[in-house]
Amino acid sequence: MARGGAARDAAATAAASAMSVQEYLEKHLLSRKIEEAVNAAVRAKAPDPVLFISNHMRRAAPAVITSVRARQILDGRGEPAVEVSLHTNKAVHRASAAAADAPEGAAADAVRDAEKRKLLARAVADAVRVINDKVSEALVGMDPQQQSQIDQAIMDLDKAHHKVNP
Repeated sequence: MARGGAARDAAATAAASAMSVQEYLEKHLLSRKIEEAVNAAVRAKAPDPVLFISNHMRRAAPAVITSVRARQILDGRGEPAVEVSLHTNKAVHRASAAAADAPEGAAADAVRDAEKRKLLARAVADAVRVINDKVSEALVGMDPQQQSQIDQAIMDLDKAHHKVNP
């Protein structure tokens, strides 16, 4: 008799799973999206329909930021700079920015210049830490094409940082 109870429990679990699968399909409109991709492959007379459908589905999915990583690099003058890699579900984008103009001057200013370089390197290291710790957390999940929302999120972080560190 215990065996019959286990079978009923398994059947109930299977029914609940089937229900959740159906709900998932409906929630994400998967049947419609898959049908559109298949129809597009047929219209295009794609020689490899699976590849065509895969690419069609990838293009149809909205881009989402999945991670943001910063690191310190040296620019063309050998000065510290920040490079950021922004990863989305579709691509990786990289950009870099120099921290500031390099100190210029005669040999007599070498000590002052060395101090400026140390401060610049420290500022870049701080920027990298803030990007990796705070900015990344704020941007993950956002649409990378919504620049105004990204700008607002960064400005909000900056405001919060200045309230904590006046």
